[in-house]
Amino acid sequence: MQELYRILCHPKFSLAAAEREELLCDYLPFAELVTMPVRLPALPQCRDSHDQKFIELAFYAKADMLVTGNKDLLVLANKVKFLICNPVICRDRLMSTSKA
Repeated sequence: MQELYRILCHPKFSLAAAEREELLCDYLPFAELVTMPVRLPALPQCRDSHDQKFIELAFYAKADMLVTGNKDLLVLANKVKFLICNPVICRDRLMSTSKA
């Protein structure tokens, strides 16, 4: 939640504080709490160590997909069991699934 809020504060989104709060209030009911284990298994290492938490979280949450624009995460796409893709590919996959 903290990371999402930090990203929403980025100038490229041009969101006022009230807009960020509203977006979080809309999003959080759909979020699940994931308890991370103390001992982590061997997972592919992200080039940016600050982004490793997203690989670990997706793994432990048994995510189907990690959606990101982060190139350091996207390069790991073929090294994990879940899909790592950018928002455009995510949208296209979801749209093709909804048509089936």
